[in-house]
Amino acid sequence: AAQFKKEACLTMAIITPRHHPYHPHRRRPDESRRLFCFPTKKTHFIFLISVIIYLSISHLRSQNVHFLLADRTNLMAVQSDAPRTFLSTTGGAPVVPLPTVVIPHDVNFESYSPHHDPILLLSEPTSKPAQVHFLTGSTASISTQARFLIEGIERSQHLKLVHISFLEQDGSVKVLEVNGVDTKVPILWMVDVLGLGHDCHDIEALIRHAKDFDRKQKKRSSRLLLIDYSGSSEVVPCSRQMDDLVGKKYWRMAQRGITHGRYWNPERNWVEVGAVRPNPGTKLSGGNVLHSPFPVREIVVMEVDKFVEKQKILRGRDKLRPVDVTRGTDVILFWRKGDSSHYGSLRREVASVVTSLQSAEVGDRKLRTLVRFFGELDTLEQNVVYAKYVEEMMGTKAIVVAQRDEWEDHYRLMESLATGALVFTDVVVGVPEGLIHQKNIIVYDSAESLRQLLLYYLHPQNDRERISIAKKGWELVMGHHRCWHRVEELVFGTALTTVDEVYDTTTPPRRERSKTSKPITRDPMELAEVSIAEAESPVSTEPSEE
Repeated sequence: AAQFKKEACLTMAIITPRHHPYHPHRRRPDESRRLFCFPTKKTHFIFLISVIIYLSISHLRSQNVHFLLADRTNLMAVQSDAPRTFLSTTGGAPVVPLPTVVIPHDVNFESYSPHHDPILLLSEPTSKPAQVHFLTGSTASISTQARFLIEGIERSQHLKLVHISFLEQDGSVKVLEVNGVDTKVPILWMVDVLGLGHDCHDIEALIRHAKDFDRKQKKRSSRLLLIDYSGSSEVVPCSRQMDDLVGKKYWRMAQRGITHGRYWNPERNWVEVGAVRPNPGTKLSGGNVLHSPFPVREIVVMEVDKFVEKQKILRGRDKLRPVDVTRGTDVILFWRKGDSSHYGSLRREVASVVTSLQSAEVGDRKLRTLVRFFGELDTLEQNVVYAKYVEEMMGTKAIVVAQRDEWEDHYRLMESLATGALVFTDVVVGVPEGLIHQKNIIVYDSAESLRQLLLYYLHPQNDRERISIAKKGWELVMGHHRCWHRVEELVFGTALTTVDEVYDTTTPPRRERSKTSKPITRDPMELAEVSIAEAESPVSTEPSEE
């Protein structure tokens, strides 16, 4: 109850962290939501009613009712089904209950899918590869996103990288001519928004330079695609400049982050998952904003292949897949114990669950769990992947992934699936296409559900089910979420190169570059190819915002 002059008002507010934009202290007084107001004399009566309401809600929560935040003012309660109990095939005694996980299904996610939007680049079908002029930041600090986008373009059978333009820190522009240009085929300007620091002025300046460069060489320019791989769902406010440069119809935006309202709720000691932000669509550009989650990095796939080749020799087998590798560790979480970094409350809670399962009995054996961190503690490198990191994943049956408190998606999700382990993730609203709970991935929505799911799938009697789900997850990532798949989806609306060809083909080679290509000082893909350290070196770290 709050007293304003001679009134006592019962005000409801969602308790959020102080740094969250929805926190009451960060809202204007006129935004406070006054629900019931009574004369001051009835303050005691209101206090009693408040206590009754609080106790009622606490009772409902104890009865396994999950509260999901739909938007700022809406709360949706979903009653869980009774947990299923699976019987032992030997003695008939219950093994462990498999909890029901509540996943929001009423999200407007389809509007962000590239499959439901017109083709971005080609207005007329052509058998020739589409040409791409890639625009990014300084050569001194090429972003991870620029690296896998460039690699995706070069490995695609339907795209050809013709130029890369770099905006240097002193404002100068350097252009790397990669391949010859066909004047009869349109050119797509693909912009690395994160690499350019979300600076509309820099983005506009680099596009103008590329436009003038292509015009001087009599090249037919066509479309513009801005790609933002930051975790923010806020759209870069450059629409007016883009409209002036290429016209509203001919540019598009792609984002990794498309959800809002996700935050850590200290009352529940868990995250509120939020919802998908309404798609700005044609209000922003010539079509819908496209969803572009992280693909699996090829440098990780290369390390997985090296590990499998070693296992082939050791085991004397001609054929071996990642899902067939012998795994000694039961579950691993890549996180520092006791870490107190910003937006890490969920990961700390998940780490405590994994740690608590150390030596827990499942069947006739005890679990072996691991919570650890690889890489430098102070200077996190985005582009380094160490062999030891991959070896740990390849030796683990289950890998637990947890998002940050206020945004979704990070490299660990796809990389874990690519190792053939069974992957557990918290609820992701903007889920990458094809991932389905209990089909190719396991989703948990609370600390208790994570604990029960781990105990179930790591029980020896459920090994066959665990391996089956892990195999389907590996097939999905390798057949649909490689770097060239992601780029082709954004350009053509669908992946085209080696789709679902997991067993029949190897990684497509990069397109051979023209012998007359003119590098600046050093080939950017040389800069992108980071040498892999030996087993004693530390592992891949996450991007700086992760």
